[in-house]
Amino acid sequence: MNPFVIISGLSGAGHSTVLRAFEDMGYQAIDNIPLKYLSDLPDIYELPVAVSIDTRTIDFDPQLFIQSLNNVKKKREDAHFIFLECEESILLRRYKQSRRPHPLGEKGLVEALKSEFEVMRPLRHHANHIIDTSHRTIEQTTLWLRENFSTEKSPRLILQLTSFSYHYGIPPEADIVLDGRFLQNPFYIDTLKEQDGRDHDVQEYLKKDPNFSTFVDNALNLIKISLDGFRKRGRSYVTIACGCTGGKHRSVFLIETFSKLIQDDGIVLKTYHKQLSPHL
Repeated sequence: MNPFVIISGLSGAGHSTVLRAFEDMGYQAIDNIPLKYLSDLPDIYELPVAVSIDTRTIDFDPQLFIQSLNNVKKKREDAHFIFLECEESILLRRYKQSRRPHPLGEKGLVEALKSEFEVMRPLRHHANHIIDTSHRTIEQTTLWLRENFSTEKSPRLILQLTSFSYHYGIPPEADIVLDGRFLQNPFYIDTLKEQDGRDHDVQEYLKKDPNFSTFVDNALNLIKISLDGFRKRGRSYVTIACGCTGGKHRSVFLIETFSKLIQDDGIVLKTYHKQLSPHL
């Protein structure tokens, strides 16, 4: 199945959110393409495609849009048209918060919203799906899209496991942070000081800590529960960071341990040791 999805509707109703969700699902995402090219896209792409078109498009014309939509549906039986709408009061609030100009804003925001509604009204009647984002969260919209448009080519959850040193601060991208400083520190053992958590002697030393196995078991359970929840919420990228004082022994071995224990076909696993690869 290679769906071809066209997204349109009111400006400020969530075009960027919806297009980004499709991109995360493995679709070729195309934003604001000139209407005259829309009918040709099914001939160019055989993979899943999501195209967002609204009044920002140069020379946007409702009748040309409908004509192009019909042409696409003739070429692709799996073509869908999603129309996004939202209550005027909420659109007003969103525009005031973002401070971005409306595409039809020459006469003021309120008039622009009313004008756009009239321009887009004919399109609404041709929609396969109408999504009112007035009271939907981004998460709710994303989950609905995944439930209805996910494909076998949708990317698996990308899990980044990162070790770090508390001396340099917690990585800002971390979703979950684990602290390995409670373990015995190999740094104070002369024969281990110059090694790191990837070395056998350091690993054997840390395994002898009476708290090591218990911590790993409990942390692994926490990670599995969290990842399951993240996937259900539509997340596509999660970072788990583990820190220690220097970022070279304890945190490195813990990350290496978790990378071996997390076995899941639905996850793309990546590891990165900040203090062992400071140049990256």
